[in-house]
Amino acid sequence: MIKALLVEDEPIAVEILSNFINNLEEIELVAVKNDANSAMKWIYDNDVDVIFQDINLPQGNGIDLIKSLPNPPAIVFTTAYPEHAVDGFELNAIDYLVKPIAFERFKAAVEKVKSRLNSKTIDKLSFKANNRTYLIDRNDIIYFQSAGDYVKVNTADLKIVVNTTMKHLESLKQPFLRVHKSFIINTQYVNFLEGNLVKLAGESIPIGASYKQSVLDHFK
Repeated sequence: MIKALLVEDEPIAVEILSNFINNLEEIELVAVKNDANSAMKWIYDNDVDVIFQDINLPQGNGIDLIKSLPNPPAIVFTTAYPEHAVDGFELNAIDYLVKPIAFERFKAAVEKVKSRLNSKTIDKLSFKANNRTYLIDRNDIIYFQSAGDYVKVNTADLKIVVNTTMKHLESLKQPFLRVHKSFIINTQYVNFLEGNLVKLAGESIPIGASYKQSVLDHFK
């Protein structure tokens, strides 16, 4: 499900675009903001896959709003002013919809969003933590560690506790290998094995007795 934010100050446009989104199964409208400041605050506190963004807004400009985001999601501009299209595409916007927007034209923009998101997330894993959805490249994950009913995800730059299970993560397979009831490692980071320990990325991870043979077989 694609999570969408609508940033639009015209009530009629809000109604039309909201109905468009509600008529498509693959996309969900999670919030509507009608000025640049409230939109910026919401984006910094929440995760979203795509922003349908008007350009002329109260308390700011839609293009300036997108420029201010350090890691913007997919962007589709919606406006009555086609002369702004060049500015929009310079920001790597996925599409530029000129009002009045037909439903078929909106659907085509959503298909572009789907294609962009699929290409970006094919090698990423999704985790929910701290009221956010993190998309982490599987190659960046060094190891998973059991933490009671939760799991710690460890990368070089990020450590988060997520609501999932080791059993579920074990199904990820390559490049991941379960070496202990409490640890699943990324084998790409392994430096060497020593006794009942795996050394990887400056960490020492224990090898459980019931996993030792499978670990040894893996590294033969």
